[in-house]
Amino acid sequence: GAQKVFTRLAHKTDMTVLDVLEAAKAHKHGITFEYRGQGEGGLLTRIDDLTNQGRGRNWLYRVNDKPGDRSFAIYPVKPGDRVEWRFDVYR
Repeated sequence: GAQKVFTRLAHKTDMTVLDVLEAAKAHKHGITFEYRGQGEGGLLTRIDDLTNQGRGRNWLYRVNDKPGDRSFAIYPVKPGDRVEWRFDVYR
């Protein structure tokens, strides 16, 4: 599959994984994405041309190699955190 890497995205106070996606979207060679819901109910549904397929095949995120344990829309990130999205099977 394809991989896009964005290094040194500007950090802001109270930044979330959703904010990281927004920063990547604004990048010169950025991404596109869609989600539905907000806050605790926010669910990422698409990055670029790859849409969630259900039955466990969806976009999943990790922060510093640890799986996200809540909605990406509220998961806080600190300066230096590494956020990774993978299209994967939920286990």
